[in-house]
Amino acid sequence: MTDAVARAHPDRPDGVRGEEAVLDRRGRPTAWPISKFAALGLAGLVAIVATGVLAGWALGWPLLTSWLNGAVQTKVNAAICLLLLAVALASVGAPFSGRTSRLLVAGLGLMVVAVAGATLFEHLSGVDLGIDQAFAVDTASAGSPHPGRFAVQTSIAFLSAALALLAMGRTVRGQYASEILGVVVGSIGGIGVLGYMFGASALLSLGSATQVSLPASSALALPAFASRKVRALSTSEVSGTTPAPAPPGSGTLASTLSTH
Repeated sequence: MTDAVARAHPDRPDGVRGEEAVLDRRGRPTAWPISKFAALGLAGLVAIVATGVLAGWALGWPLLTSWLNGAVQTKVNAAICLLLLAVALASVGAPFSGRTSRLLVAGLGLMVVAVAGATLFEHLSGVDLGIDQAFAVDTASAGSPHPGRFAVQTSIAFLSAALALLAMGRTVRGQYASEILGVVVGSIGGIGVLGYMFGASALLSLGSATQVSLPASSALALPAFASRKVRALSTSEVSGTTPAPAPPGSGTLASTLSTH
């Protein structure tokens, strides 16, 4: 590793594990590791799903919000949460300073926590906080008895995804918190997709008649199938901490969010 790269990465004296950086005159990397593009790619896919759902609500095209005739529509609030998570994930892979990335992740993550937490509170308490139809009028159906409100498991997945972003690089008893939360996100998304694939309606709801939608399930499951070798920026560049070796066998959302 060159002296310039060593100065740019003082926390990594032995290099970036085979990924040699190329710096410009200002000392900024001009050649990104593949993991950064992976983070941006995954964020882009989630953003496409979210934008399509929002466009469907704006244009009155139900297929864009459900992907299947007669299926539960992805709610506007769910699409907004997906978009916020996508931008937060993109900020991890974007060429921002560590401080900028941390502020974006923290701000966007807390917004998702607020919306998802409030929705979960509505499900558990039976109290309507008036947020479900704040942006679009919805109608009740068998799979969505509360107009505009996304499912319980969707709320849990959003909370887990946001907390995974906020907890990047932090460990609990030697395990990355983001990896544990990533398993929750991927499992919820994957179970929802399987429910639609096999027509198992029991897999689409949890503790409530409100079902998870196919677009939301797909968007939540996308990062869970990321390759173990495809990871985002090192935690030291995003959270300002020195990363520990990642545990073997990780291939979930956290593989995208955690360290090299």
